[in-house]
Amino acid sequence: MDVVRAVAFLVLVTISWYAAYRGAYAYAEWTEGEMTVAGLVGGAVGAAHRAGLKAAAAMTTMWAAGVAVLISVILITFGALFIDILTVDAAAREAARTYLPWAAGAPILGVWAFQLDGIFIGATRTADMRNAMLASTAFFFAAWWTLLPFGNHGLWAALYVHYLTRIATLSYYYPRLVRSVAA
Repeated sequence: MDVVRAVAFLVLVTISWYAAYRGAYAYAEWTEGEMTVAGLVGGAVGAAHRAGLKAAAAMTTMWAAGVAVLISVILITFGALFIDILTVDAAAREAARTYLPWAAGAPILGVWAFQLDGIFIGATRTADMRNAMLASTAFFFAAWWTLLPFGNHGLWAALYVHYLTRIATLSYYYPRLVRSVAA
């Protein structure tokens, strides 16, 4: 059981690096102004500029997807080295390597959910975000419960179900968000 906990920690640390970067990219202020998805979308929504909203979403999505692919490639290429740096325990190293493909895929799948979060935060559509998260959480727990027999692989699969549900639910609300901004 200690190895299982250690592995969960090690692999989560690897995707936490991506999440920390992604969070900074999505919501931080750069010195030139609000050059993030939330800032650009917020500016477009505040200016009642639908084309600006669409352009901000498209441009930041392209950059976010590129970074997600880069992070995934880094994890595939150097993930075992990262694990070796984080622990000297041979059993934990070996077990953690089993889950590296899950960790490497997380940025590529998660980027769409995180990007939509940034769009909805910038547009101050928190009620839609809350509703999407409630549905996504319900699907996560249903998937987790169903996939319990598969151990950590089932947990990772449930996380992917959460990402997919978050993408689907926020994508459902997105056209309404766009329509709500004056043309």
